[in-house]
Parts: sequence; C-alpha cells; structure tokens
Amino acid sequence: MNSYLKLVCPSEDKLNSLKSHELRNSRLYVVFSHITFIPLMLFTISNYMTGKYLAGHIDFIGFLSFVLLLIYFKFTGHYRRSVIGFVLTCQLVISFQHLIAPVGLGTNLLWAPLIIMTSSYLLGRSWGIKLGILNAIIMIAAEVIPRYFQTPLESFNSTEILQYNLCIIIVTTLSAFLVTNRILVEEREYLTNLEKQKKDLFEEKEAKAALLNIIAHDIANPLTLIQARLHHLQMQIDGTKEFDQVKAKSHVAQLVKRANEINKSIELIRNFRAYESGKLEIKLTAVNLNEVLDSSIEVFFEQISLKKVSILKSYSEKTDYKILADPTSLQMSVLNNLISNAIKFSHPSSNIEISLNNLGEYVELKIRDYGIGIPDEIKPFLFSGARPTSRKGTGGEQGTGFGMPILKMFLDKYGAKITLSEPAEGGTLFTILFRSAISQEEPKIVAAKN
Repeated sequence: MNSYLKLVCPSEDKLNSLKSHELRNSRLYVVFSHITFIPLMLFTISNYMTGKYLAGHIDFIGFLSFVLLLIYFKFTGHYRRSVIGFVLTCQLVISFQHLIAPVGLGTNLLWAPLIIMTSSYLLGRSWGIKLGILNAIIMIAAEVIPRYFQTPLESFNSTEILQYNLCIIIVTTLSAFLVTNRILVEEREYLTNLEKQKKDLFEEKEAKAALLNIIAHDIANPLTLIQARLHHLQMQIDGTKEFDQVKAKSHVAQLVKRANEINKSIELIRNFRAYESGKLEIKLTAVNLNEVLDSSIEVFFEQISLKKVSILKSYSEKTDYKILADPTSLQMSVLNNLISNAIKFSHPSSNIEISLNNLGEYVELKIRDYGIGIPDEIKPFLFSGARPTSRKGTGGEQGTGFGMPILKMFLDKYGAKITLSEPAEGGTLFTILFRSAISQEEPKIVAAKN
C-alpha cells in the first residue's frame, strides 16, 4: 500500500512545499479518491450494461474527473485545488444522479454527509464550512428542481430501485468504513512519527547536554592544575615565596602542557558527534600507554592530594607498553574517566592500584580501587547510556553519567575490550585489553561506526 501511494503521490520536492496539514493529508486524499472512483467505475459499467446511458454518462464523467485530478495532483502538487475539485465532483455526481432518479431512488444522498466530513478533514475547518454550505445548496437544488421543473428521468422498475438502493447503502457503508479506517491508520502513523521526532529531539537535547558536561569534565581537570601552577608562580613573582628558577620552569612547562591538552580536548569534543555517527574516521597510531597513563595521573594531582589517595603503580616506567589507539581520546575520554571515577568513589586515604602487562597481542591495563563499588541496578547500563547512571562520590563529587558510554565508544574504535569486576575485598576493578602495537607501522584508519 505504502509503495503504491509513493508511486501515485507527488515527488518529495513538491510534497515539501506543502503546508504541514496538507502534507499530512495528501496520502489520505489519494486513498479517498481511490475509494470513490472504484465504486463509481462499477456503477458506470452497470448503468451502461442495463441501458441507463444518462446515468452512465454522469458516472463516467465523474470517474474521468477523479483520474484527471489525481494526475494533476501528481505532477503539480497543488493539494487544495485537487481536493476542492475532488469534493465538488463527488457532490455534482450524486446531485445529477438524484436529479434524474425516479421517486423512491433517493439513496444517492447518503453520500452527502460522507463527502462533507471528508472535505472538512482534508481541508480544515474554514474550507470545510465553505464546501459544506455549497454542498448543502447543491443537494437542496437537486431535491427541489425536479418538483418544479421537468427533468429527464432514467427508467427504473421497482425491482431495480430496490437493487440500486441496497447497492448504494452497502457501498456507502463500506466506503465510510474504509475512509474511517484509513483516517485511523494515518493518525496512528502520524502520532508514531510525531513520537519518534519528539524522541529524536529529546535525544539531541540530551546529546548537547552531554557534550557540555564532557567539556566541563575534560577541561576542568587541566584548568585546576593550571590554576595551581599559576598560584605558585604568582607567589614567587609577588615575593611571598622564594623564587626558584627550576621550579618556575617546571610550572611554565606544565602550563604549556595543560593548555595543549585543553586544545586537544576541545578538538575532540568538536568532532565527537562526527565520530559517533561515523562521518569522521579515527586514526589509530602506536601509543606508549604508560606515558599517557602517567600524564593522566598528573592531571588529577590536586584531587589525589585533597582526598589523600595513594596511587600504587605496578609497571616499569622503562618498559614500553605500546598499543593501537588515538592518543587524545585515549587520555581525555578513556584514562581520565577511569582515574577520575576511581578517585571519586574511593574512600579518603585509600589506595588505587594501576598495573600494566604485555600479553603478546594485547596490553592489559587494570585499575582497581577500594571504594564504594557500583550498585547492581546500574551495572547493565553502565556503558550503554540507556538510562542515567550518575551518582555522587564519597566526597560529594558530582557526576554526569556520560563518561563510561563515551569511554566504551572509543574503546570499541580501538578494538579494545573492557570488563568490570568487584573483588571480595570491596571496591571496583576495571580490566582493559588493548591491541598491542608490535612495530611502528603507518597509522591505521578505522571507520567510526559502532
């Protein structure tokens, strides 16, 4: 049905020029035309076969008009003109048939309420009232004129009058059922599409909110470190603290490094939606995981100090743990999220253990805290983003609930695997298996499709 409607309806560019209610009802108009001209075609054939040529001519002209109006609508997209022509043709056909019908054959007028209802639905209240008044005038004229003026009448015997009356009652009832059913179908599809659009708008709004939260999350940590370094430099400049050139150079180097991280984070966020949708591709290069990991830990220096958490590293800084990844998203969206959550949900003065192991084709990263763990009810949705998973940390730290789904998205792009477990001693253990970059090859490009 839908394929046929696409065939007989105007092209997309013509439909897009219609008003919203016209676009919504254009398919209904095409369906109503078919519901009308199919029985009209049968009446035309029946009238000609029984020798009622005048009635046959009227039905044939009406049938031909419906076909021409559909063709006109198909190639011009003029909705209102086509519907007005359709409604007037319907009314004129039944009125002329009533003019020539003998006494007792008045069931033609059963079409009138259906026509008025259809015109009001297709054209709206204003045009519905106008055409309703016009149709009432035409029907009254068709009823009154034969009483005062002589009109040509078709010859029907009593049996034929009964047959025609029964036939018209059945056809109008069936047509009314089909029209009503189609309206309900179109209404249901319209409401479904409306609900989908509403859902899409809500998801887009949520996505924009998520991006804002990501910006706040990814930029806040380097900014905190920048503020701390600037504070130390300011104290040295003001003389409240003894000037130390070595420390000053270290502070400046950290400021430059964190400023670069913020720039990279902004670029990553700018391209996030493109990565997610697959419009932009991610370049995977050989990345030294321990170096990026040390940089991420350094970003959270202030939070670690404030909460008096100890970071216990179980890997050699002299060993290369090279993996295939994108260095910016690896630090900003993967490692920063894991370390930030480990600190957030750890108890003060507790430990966070981080280990790295080369496992041939894979490099294993483990981050384990001894905090409050993850509630069972949010575990199934932790990486999906299907429902909110944000919760406060042990120090009242706020969360967004978007970090882990984003982390999972980038790990999928790397071809990495993440698992979650809760040791008997409490806390949380995340284990990630990254693909090992055995040799420095040309950058690999993977499509950013989920």
